Amino acid sequence: MHARWITGLLALVFLIAGCHTNKSANGACRFWGEVQDFSGLDGCSLLIVTDKGEKLLPIEFAVTGANPAAGQLVQFDYEVVEAVSICMAEDKAVRITCWQVNKDSKPQAKECLDLTRIEDTPWLRDAVKTHRAVQVLKYPYRTNGWAYLLKGDNVFLYDCQGSLVCKDEGPDTAKCLQRVEPGSRGVVIWQGEAPHQH
Repeated sequence: MHARWITGLLALVFLIAGCHTNKSANGACRFWGEVQDFSGLDGCSLLIVTDKGEKLLPIEFAVTGANPAAGQLVQFDYEVVEAVSICMAEDKAVRITCWQVNKDSKPQAKECLDLTRIEDTPWLRDAVKTHRAVQVLKYPYRTNGWAYLLKGDNVFLYDCQGSLVCKDEGPDTAKCLQRVEPGSRGVVIWQGEAPHQH
């Protein structure tokens, strides 16, 4: 009788502990990513950038003990949620259902790409198409080598690893150029066709 009581008590303890776990319903964190600071963009703060390059905005953490910080490498799981965001840099807004920080490894800086043509780089080629840019200029960047300014109806500045670091409504480049090396001159690495006039 004593053994049954102890077994029942242990089962109850494990059941209660299970309610506070940081695992998702299926018991595993399926995705890998890095927490990155996007506070340089209006209305943005921390986003999770997955190993496939997708940017996720965590709206809610349905796990205990989660304390996201820039630079963390994480294994996580999520559910997509409908949310209005003023950040606009994310691909999805999400509810985090599983969260594990990899404490043993430090974030590895990706290679800083010194690009001379957009055709060789899928993220830059896609950004030109998405933003309907008519020109791409390369500038020395303050933090990691190079930055790429996309000019069109609006202005977008990407770092050399493909992260959007500045955007500005309209064609004025002054705001985004505050992030490049002072006094540097841009080099045109791509020029689109001018719109046809009727």
